[in-house]
Amino acid sequence: GDICEARNELTGAEEYYLKSLSIAEELAASDAPQAKSDLSVSYDRLGDICMVQNDLAGAEGYYLKALAIREELAASDAPQAKSDISVSYDRLGDICMAQNDLASAKEYYLKSFAIREMLAASGAPDAKRDLAISYDKLGDICKARNDFADAGRYLRSSKRIDRRGRVLFKVAFDRRRAGGKRRAESIGRFS
Repeated sequence: GDICEARNELTGAEEYYLKSLSIAEELAASDAPQAKSDLSVSYDRLGDICMVQNDLAGAEGYYLKALAIREELAASDAPQAKSDISVSYDRLGDICMAQNDLASAKEYYLKSFAIREMLAASGAPDAKRDLAISYDKLGDICKARNDFADAGRYLRSSKRIDRRGRVLFKVAFDRRRAGGKRRAESIGRFS
């Protein structure tokens, strides 16, 4: 699926991701945390395909399913679950941004920010890079509202934290939003 997606063959990618989802659902029935985490990733990938196809309702449905699994895992203290929840909030915020629902987008981005701030304070791996992403997203909300003073504050905070991580994310997300070649191609270029 990832290869098809990188080639912008969305129908093929969706077909493979649906097959992967079927397997992940069977494995998740065992209640193993890793199997449930893998299921949430399957939902994310299908949501990503929907986003590229501008099927925002479909993307939201998949992202909400991923979030529900991640919240369940976080309640059982699965280590990666909190970080994954912040990613789910970002994706739901991205949907709201695409719908020009800035208030809802900001709510999701602030939820993600709070988790990432806590993880960064605890020294979790990649937390600072993820926090930089949250600053970027909050800055984007401010720019969309023509609040350039706050936008500048958020974006400066982002640059101070981790410039490389922010650039990787922005390139990958901008490509996804534009419907062009995505994640694998753009991240590979900066690795």
